[in-house]
Amino acid sequence: MCYTVILENIGVHNTLKGDIMDHKTSIANALAALTGMEADTLRDWIENPPNTDMGDYAFPCFRLAKTLRKAPPMIADALKAAIDAP
Repeated sequence: MCYTVILENIGVHNTLKGDIMDHKTSIANALAALTGMEADTLRDWIENPPNTDMGDYAFPCFRLAKTLRKAPPMIADALKAAIDAP
């Protein structure tokens, strides 16, 4: 999945189904700080991966390619490095 960065370690833990929207908002805010884009737009793009082994959330980096003028795999690597929590 080179066009998607899996967001599983940014300090957001999916413990209750009712918290999903709050988690997506937290993830979107983190991505907005890194990309300079609107958090509301980014929040709408956050997905659930088809396989839970891939993480709780995914973000399709191809949507940022034109805006950031970078290839999706490069965007995914940069976002992962910036949000990767210990």
